[in-house]
Amino acid sequence: MGFMRKLLSPAVRDELTMSTSFFSDSLVSGVVETFRSALELVVHGLLLVLEGGLENKMRF
Repeated sequence: MGFMRKLLSPAVRDELTMSTSFFSDSLVSGVVETFRSALELVVHGLLLVLEGGLENKMRF
């Protein structure tokens, strides 16, 4: 019973909350960063395709 009381003490609860919120924040920022870089790649690819298409049209 003493272990459970210690586990539920405010200091331990705060520490657990901070570590889980830090983990979720870093996880979310990692997902956002991955999504952003993937979006940049897609936009860059589209620009290259459009640029190539315009060059081909100008050639003919």
